[in-house]
Amino acid sequence: MVTMKLLTADLIINFKKFYNEKNILNSFILCSFLPHNVSLNGMCVSKGTLWQYLTNNQKLYICLMPVRRNITNKDGTYFITFTCTNWIPLFEITQAYDSVYNWFNVLKNDGHNIIGYVIMPNHLHTIISFKNLGKSINTIVSNGKRFIAYDIVKRLGQQKNTSILHQLKNARNPSEIKAKKNHKVFQTSFDWKCCESDKFVEQKLQYIHSNPCKGKWNLVDSSIDYLHCSAKYYLTGVQGVYEVKNYKALADE
Repeated sequence: MVTMKLLTADLIINFKKFYNEKNILNSFILCSFLPHNVSLNGMCVSKGTLWQYLTNNQKLYICLMPVRRNITNKDGTYFITFTCTNWIPLFEITQAYDSVYNWFNVLKNDGHNIIGYVIMPNHLHTIISFKNLGKSINTIVSNGKRFIAYDIVKRLGQQKNTSILHQLKNARNPSEIKAKKNHKVFQTSFDWKCCESDKFVEQKLQYIHSNPCKGKWNLVDSSIDYLHCSAKYYLTGVQGVYEVKNYKALADE
């Protein structure tokens, strides 16, 4: 069995053979998305070494288990990303973009600031400046995910979209089933990076704003034209669909 615990840039991999032809994974597929160096049974090895191991041990079962990495600070500016289960374009299918804006409103009312964002069909990138309210940032983001997920499930029900509801139900892991969670709308946990300089914020804003224009998406020719994005404000000075706070203004507060 291959058990991979997802950390920020590392994968902890423990190997045990699982002799079931139905669970054979092509080792090329696995190696294609691994970082250059991984930890194999406690030892740092290259992707090439891992490739040799896999090609000699074809009967492997893969179990991906994201490990939640806590943000220790209770304030600060963070680049946050969370993704819909199985990359299903749930925001687009349910038109739940306003659910994200409603969560942003909750954050603003609590004294936090939304610096930038893009809501893609199946994931959200945002930069948030958190105020210390005595609550962990992980809890604040997790509550937001639950808030949005509840609305998405409600809309899928109203659409009578039983096919996707069934997919979300089947995506639950054993612990989520035990906790009586009915649907898994988002992938477990979320990705984050601490924004410790203006330069880093600018890099992340550029990345966020280029999302709708690149890769498989190509939703618009210019990021200014993508409705659910803060690009318009940063490129023209005119607020878009949702008002954001310029990160440079934070220094004056």
